[in-house]
Amino acid sequence: MEQFAMNPRIYRNSLTGFDFYHDFDAYTSLRNQWTVVSSKYERRISRFLDSITEPTLFIRYISSDKDAEYVNGNQGNINQTLQAYCRDNKIIYIQDINNSIKIPSSFHVVRDQGDTVCRAPVAACQELQAYLESGVVSDQVRKLNMDTRARFISAQGGLPLLVRRVWKKVQKSICQPVVHERICSDQ
Repeated sequence: MEQFAMNPRIYRNSLTGFDFYHDFDAYTSLRNQWTVVSSKYERRISRFLDSITEPTLFIRYISSDKDAEYVNGNQGNINQTLQAYCRDNKIIYIQDINNSIKIPSSFHVVRDQGDTVCRAPVAACQELQAYLESGVVSDQVRKLNMDTRARFISAQGGLPLLVRRVWKKVQKSICQPVVHERICSDQ
């Protein structure tokens, strides 16, 4: 893991190139945070794998030609992997209209001005909105997702989130970031 010099709360896995923007605290050493963060990911992965045994619609936003090229070359493997958990799993692609490499059957959007993506693709693409409203996601699955989300929100409670936000502000004002031994030069 490498830490960004300009923003010490952001880490990059040097093996995979994945950046972690929201998982680490700049004021605690990586060693002291690793167990908590890795167990959080293990729980999330386990819940995710359990949930995709039910029909799931995956949505992938393609913002670059590199991503489009990857998807075009691996679409069969992507579908096979997703449908290994449930044969009714589907994936749709939302693609920036300016990409020169097109993905068949993708929905096209215009990226927001001054941004790298379209932040509200459903509102920006009537074809995508019609597709989603056409019943591709059944009412039963939609209700299950809403019930699950409501239970999760009520289980989290509002106060702990407020306390965490206040504590982060206090930390920023009185603590110095911990600098990790490996620094990532680009951001």
